[in-house]
Amino acid sequence: METRKITAKAPTRIDFAGGWTDTPPFSTEHGGSVVNAAISLSVEVEITLGRTGRHRNVTIRSVDYGTTVEANNIPSLKLDGHSDFSKAALKSLPVKSPIEIVTSSDAPPGSGLGGSGALGVALVAALSTARGDHLIGHEVPKRAHTIEVDELKVLGGKQDQYAAMFGGFHYMRFRDPVVEMLPLPLLDITIDKLRLNSLLVYTGQSRTSGDIHRNVIEAYNSGNRATLRAFDELKIAADEMRHALLTNDLDLFAELLNSNWQAQKALHPSITNERIEKAFSIALSHGALAGKALGAGGGGCLYFFCGNGARDDVGKALGDAGFRILDFDFEFRGLRCETL
Repeated sequence: METRKITAKAPTRIDFAGGWTDTPPFSTEHGGSVVNAAISLSVEVEITLGRTGRHRNVTIRSVDYGTTVEANNIPSLKLDGHSDFSKAALKSLPVKSPIEIVTSSDAPPGSGLGGSGALGVALVAALSTARGDHLIGHEVPKRAHTIEVDELKVLGGKQDQYAAMFGGFHYMRFRDPVVEMLPLPLLDITIDKLRLNSLLVYTGQSRTSGDIHRNVIEAYNSGNRATLRAFDELKIAADEMRHALLTNDLDLFAELLNSNWQAQKALHPSITNERIEKAFSIALSHGALAGKALGAGGGGCLYFFCGNGARDDVGKALGDAGFRILDFDFEFRGLRCETL
């Protein structure tokens, strides 16, 4: 049998403001707003169809976790914590020929950069191409989100999948089930300033976003006043940040980044911890103007926006304290899928 290879690559993202408001029930009841940007740390899926060189018909390998799963057929795959997203995607989009799936990521596991959303988009794109389904546009992130939420039972919003699909800077509005994508055509000078003054920091603490989502949603459903007020403030921060970026007002951008972080922490105590607060103390004392935890928080990555010329000093101080600085650039290409 002839072999055929398909690769799909999707970027992760930095969520500047409004994260959490893309998550039900808030996005259903009130509508959410998010400002984010895709970045060059990507997730890649490589599929080989036909002769895989193995005895089993299904092989799934995760480069990041160093695991390999083999099965005689797709129905026999069990969701057991090993490559579950690849298994669920393959069950949702089955192929008839022997298949090998290899996944890898530039971002650390549990980084808060939307890696699972990017993985879902890459898997859906590669598998739909293998099947000849030719899913396009919003169909890909929508299917990826459905697999994650309905099949894997992982709580979360939709911004990650849409950032991975389309790339670039976006202001997104969510009124379930509708997702409205509004690209942000930033001035070159704005992008350059963001590039020169942004710092991406890995805390070294991988975390499971679903646990934090449960904490926040329980607080929301119980009517916790601080949580309800925080959701409203997150949405306002995103709406105002859109204007700040479009007008090259990066002083306001920094203020809104800080406002967003205060609101984010008010959602639930589990969003921050001693190590995160240590990073903020170091960064702000060495020239960072603002920052926030990315994704759900509780660990993973932090984003800092630094004063002009201060990024290297902030990065060195954090590196000396045991934090890992991740190099990145903004990514405008979105999903790329090709048959080799």
